[in-house]
Amino acid sequence: MRRAWSASDRSSGPSPWASACATTAAPCFRSHHYQAEIDHLAIARSPAYHYEPETNGCVEKFIQTLKEQVLWIERFETLDQLRAAVREFVRTYNRDWLIERHGYRSPLEAREQLLALMT
Repeated sequence: MRRAWSASDRSSGPSPWASACATTAAPCFRSHHYQAEIDHLAIARSPAYHYEPETNGCVEKFIQTLKEQVLWIERFETLDQLRAAVREFVRTYNRDWLIERHGYRSPLEAREQLLALMT
């Protein structure tokens, strides 16, 4: 079983999942709770600048795809149904979707290759 990365691993470097987190100056990213969590996970901050959509274009594209594939075509009676549908979409997306910017590989395959290069 693979051990989860924890704050005690900070001495070995930043989190293997995100070495930097790009954020805007929105209040939610300036909150004490958010800042403490980022510090706890040893993730570096990287400011996203106004009028530069490329800084968050990838996540915006993913959210748009999520809306088109799940949220706009299904109705949910409960929050648990919505959560289950989003989780299933994320699993399918990461495992099966071929993404051009990843060299027509799935996000899971691209991540595995990136982690292999880091070791």
